[in-house]
Amino acid sequence: MSNYTGNIQSNAIYRTKFILLLLFSIPSVICALYVVYNVIKLRSFRRRFQNQILIILVFIILFNIVFNIPTSFSFFVRGTVAIHTEWFCRFWQSIDYFLTACVLWCTAIFTIQRYIFVFHPIYIRSKRQKLIFHYIPLVLINIYLFLFYVLTISIDICHYGKHREIIYDKFLCGENCLDREDGISMFNWLFNILFPVFIVILGSLMLLIRVLWTRRKMQRNLRNWSKKLENDFAAFRNCF
Repeated sequence: MSNYTGNIQSNAIYRTKFILLLLFSIPSVICALYVVYNVIKLRSFRRRFQNQILIILVFIILFNIVFNIPTSFSFFVRGTVAIHTEWFCRFWQSIDYFLTACVLWCTAIFTIQRYIFVFHPIYIRSKRQKLIFHYIPLVLINIYLFLFYVLTISIDICHYGKHREIIYDKFLCGENCLDREDGISMFNWLFNILFPVFIVILGSLMLLIRVLWTRRKMQRNLRNWSKKLENDFAAFRNCF
């Protein structure tokens, strides 16, 4: 009886997750396809340097939509992994973790570059500056994330013996090295996940504050200019 009740609760949870994932996936697909359309159709959009990292982000999200989301849909509908093999589970885990961290870090880099584009464009004009502040960070962080998750999940450097517990009835096939090792798990959450989120939040706040401060400064200068114009006009009128 308890197993039957547990199965009912699990199915209800899976259905809820399936519905939520579906609701969030639909607008994601629409936005991604719209950006892809602009990339293909509008040459100016594709060639603009400021849009490069946005295009990369969209294609990462599209890959996630093509592989990861259908796999998750299949699990939530069936209650088990689509392919019952260890290599598929390791691949699914690696892709899921890698894409999540990759999107977060690319968004963080985009946030920093957006601030530079708006307020310090002089630092990212030459080819050397673009290489240092744009291409190198983007390439290095993606290489690091790929190697990190390949080593910790696909290769499993935790060395828990030859037997690797794979549970096909659990999402992402159960635990992996990142879940079992407290040190690696903590590092993953702090540096790979939370740190880029902190950069995005801080960078967005700094951009908003800077924009509001610049706007207020412009309004103050405009008021001073209007007041000066009125004084000059009054002085000119007193001459007659």
